[in-house]
Amino acid sequence: PARARSLCLSVSLSLSLSHTMATEDWHVSNPHGCTVWSERFDPAGMSTDDIPEPMAVLPLATSIRVRTDPAFDDAALAHSRQPAHMVPLSTVRGRLGGYDDVLAHNHPPDTDDPPSFFWLQVVEPLEGWVLDTEIEHQEDGALSLGETVVHNGPLTEGSRWVYTVVCTDGALVRSGLELSSSHMYTLRRHALIEISERRINEQGLARLRTADGRGWISEQLNPLSGTVRRALFTTSIRFGSF
Repeated sequence: PARARSLCLSVSLSLSLSHTMATEDWHVSNPHGCTVWSERFDPAGMSTDDIPEPMAVLPLATSIRVRTDPAFDDAALAHSRQPAHMVPLSTVRGRLGGYDDVLAHNHPPDTDDPPSFFWLQVVEPLEGWVLDTEIEHQEDGALSLGETVVHNGPLTEGSRWVYTVVCTDGALVRSGLELSSSHMYTLRRHALIEISERRINEQGLARLRTADGRGWISEQLNPLSGTVRRALFTTSIRFGSF
């Protein structure tokens, strides 16, 4: 009986530890906050009026604990057949040891597939479900992916800046500082990219180096195209300092 009680205690402790290990630190990175619902639903199949009432809205810079999910895991993504346009927008690109580091760079496939919404299960500071992006309302009533609302990791993780793509057509990542260098891949609008360096190239354009050191991206669109506007903006949360 004593041995049985000891075994039961050991099993319970193991289950408790595995439960603890199955969560990760995230934080709210969107100035509008992060909406929490009691249950998941499919926004892609709904109209604006069909969206359920939320439980709460967590403010900017709130630390949250979420259950781990293969959809957000770099290692799992590396071994999946998930196309680039199906990767969660909150997956920070360009990180050393991250998604881009484990997959071959390529151009995203042309697709008319509907947007993919990804859910995270929150366990602290309250229990519920959050989308990793806002729900964007189109003029025709359709719903699409909006800006990201959460980031993986605590607020003080690393010593890099995270930028978000604001250009409607996305942003090109090239292999070198100059625009003549080869095109590696394209980031979707609202995608996140981690940056470690900012330099001016021969054309006088501000170029940003990805944190993994493998690519460069323009801070603004090339003025030779006839348009001068931002391609990226820093997110409201900065990770540490240099």
